Amino acid sequence: MYVLPSTGAAFGAAQKWSDGVCQQGCFYADVTGDGLADFIAHDNDGLNVLPSTGSSFGPYSNWSGGPVACDEGCYFADADGDGKADFIAQDMDGIYVLLSNGSSFGAPANCTNGTTVLCDLGCFLGDVTGNGAADFIAQDDDGIWVVPAQ
Repeated sequence: MYVLPSTGAAFGAAQKWSDGVCQQGCFYADVTGDGLADFIAHDNDGLNVLPSTGSSFGPYSNWSGGPVACDEGCYFADADGDGKADFIAQDMDGIYVLLSNGSSFGAPANCTNGTTVLCDLGCFLGDVTGNGAADFIAQDDDGIWVVPAQ
């Protein structure tokens, strides 16, 4: 994996930071809460995090303790307002949140109580309620639906 550092006006030369590989998806989000985007590999054994040091990615460790399904969508956003990106998994049974404590993810919590949320025209995350935590926004032909962060 290569990083092209930004100067604010341009990108610098490519620097090799890791040999990281993703089987199901690659993500970059600050899950440790230190202000740096960490590398998250969604693999068959779960969510593996390589924390950013600012000049490389540290060693990987499994943060989820096992496989995590997100058949309809995988997202990272601060769902509880603590400054750390949490993992949000969407499947046909609802939306699940795995909160980050800075060194691992907690158990999946169904935040829609089994209600299916369809995103035919797109799914988004953002604090639209103003409480400092990311809400789940779904858009379909009937309108825009918000699942507020709890």
